Amino acid sequence: MLFGLLMLWLGVAIGLFLGALLGAGGGARRAEDVPPARGAEIIPFRARG
Repeated sequence: MLFGLLMLWLGVAIGLFLGALLGAGGGARRAEDVPPARGAEIIPFRARG
């Protein structure tokens, strides 16, 4: 019982971690797809931040 709960928790933790990694990768890809007019505004803002 305890082992099953531990494995379930571990699976959820790994799932959240992979989801965060894939989400970050998707966000980076979407930022590259922004048209130059919008990208020019966003990039200096990020550099300052």
